[in-house]
Amino acid sequence: MTEPLSHPSWFTTKKINSYLYLTTEDHFFQGNRSNIWLLRGTARDLIIDCGLGVCNLKKHLENLHLLDQDRECIVLCTHTHFDHCGGAQHFENESKIWIHQDDYNGLRNGRQVETLNYVQSTYFFQQPYQGFSSRQYRVPATKCDPIMDGHRIDLGQISFLFTVI
Repeated sequence: MTEPLSHPSWFTTKKINSYLYLTTEDHFFQGNRSNIWLLRGTARDLIIDCGLGVCNLKKHLENLHLLDQDRECIVLCTHTHFDHCGGAQHFENESKIWIHQDDYNGLRNGRQVETLNYVQSTYFFQQPYQGFSSRQYRVPATKCDPIMDGHRIDLGQISFLFTVI
């Protein structure tokens, strides 16, 4: 059973268990909405995918006391679709951001193909902020590093082996 952690806002975060949290952007079309996972390790935290970036995921998680500025947080974007890497921009000053080597240049340079073709105003059930325009939405170029097949991410009590499928 999941436990909701936040009042209705752009993000909804649910506690899955003692170390796993799921965040969604419920005001965006479900067909293009990613699941944002936070795994809290004993040594560091890992965020897998970071949403659209139209609102600040990092601040949201800090407000819930799920991220601590004194603790290392790694961000892993599974690929360059806007709903998976758009929010990486909010982490680039404090966190290590990784993305598969084949998508590295896309995030590093702000690739817009999927953004321009798939982000429509009808996909937003609520505007993320006053003055928002889906026509102006872009995934900005974001400082990141390529991750290779076989890379291990160690969170302390649990580690992950990055595997390309």
